[in-house]
Amino acid sequence: MSLSAHGDDKGAGLAQVPRLAQGAGAYAAWRPQMENALLRAGIAERDYKEKNDDWPALVAAVDSWVRADERASIEFALGRLSASAAKSSGAAGPTAAEKEARRGVVEMVTRTKKAYALLFHALSDELRRLVASVPQGDANGLWSWLESRFQSTEQDNVGDLWDQFTKMEQEDDECFDRYKARVDHVYSLLAHAKDKPSPGLYTHRLLWKLRPKYTPAVLALKASGKLSEPQKIVWDEIASFINNHERSEQRLNGRDDDNVQGHLTMAATDGARRTASTNQAPAAAGQGGDFVCFNCGGKGHIARHCSKPRRGRRGEKRGTEAGAKVTEQASTLLRTGAYTSDEEEGNGEQMY
Repeated sequence: MSLSAHGDDKGAGLAQVPRLAQGAGAYAAWRPQMENALLRAGIAERDYKEKNDDWPALVAAVDSWVRADERASIEFALGRLSASAAKSSGAAGPTAAEKEARRGVVEMVTRTKKAYALLFHALSDELRRLVASVPQGDANGLWSWLESRFQSTEQDNVGDLWDQFTKMEQEDDECFDRYKARVDHVYSLLAHAKDKPSPGLYTHRLLWKLRPKYTPAVLALKASGKLSEPQKIVWDEIASFINNHERSEQRLNGRDDDNVQGHLTMAATDGARRTASTNQAPAAAGQGGDFVCFNCGGKGHIARHCSKPRRGRRGEKRGTEAGAKVTEQASTLLRTGAYTSDEEEGNGEQMY
């Protein structure tokens, strides 16, 4: 197994090592990814996180064993020393217990050097020049240097992270899951810096900074009591409920689009009729003939010239009534713990 910085590229090798970027929160985001890459490479945390005062002596011992084995192999290969000659000369090799001990030490040194190679590969050229003082192969020395340098830098960036967190709000055309992922990312960086927001502040940022169309769902959750204790909120249930609200909104919007399309079709038909009736020269514009009023339903005139009170558009009336009804029903069902989505009612599966 190669121990150089350009060693094993298979499995969790150099090709899969996350690169340490620059900027606020970069180290906090890189650190768990690097730990996972080292774990996949078969490297234990003790191989690079725990200081080993005997490291120089262990490296020297392994190097001497390797050199002795190489010299013996060369002598046998060139015919300068046979097995019988070595035995007659009294040369004695290590015992079985010594061999086992050496094997354990060699494996530990090999893992540590591999950890150093992977960590070094993750650094930029500038950082590689800065760690030149760390002995090659000393994974703990390199890890400790990174922790000392970037932990203090991360603390300097805590203020920037808080500014980012307090300004977060859902963007246009951004679904709830995507917005939650953005909030969770900044929250995790602050948690790593040991300055994470309180459960109440996290809840406020995540739910009360959604777009207005989510307000009925959030109010229903509040009325149900599921948000009364922020530290005990089951976020999987909250996300499931809001996702169902999103789907309901999409279905309602689809129906409204169909209503608008229907109005446009009727308007086009009405225009064609008016064009055809122009040749008949009615007594007054928009009156007489076979016109049908879409406001009162009467004949002989169009809605524009109707003398009766105006009625709201059917699509708006229907959407308003439907939205109010959905909000009232969701709030009631949440309080009783019996909320189900439209699809789940069809399958007889209960959400909560």
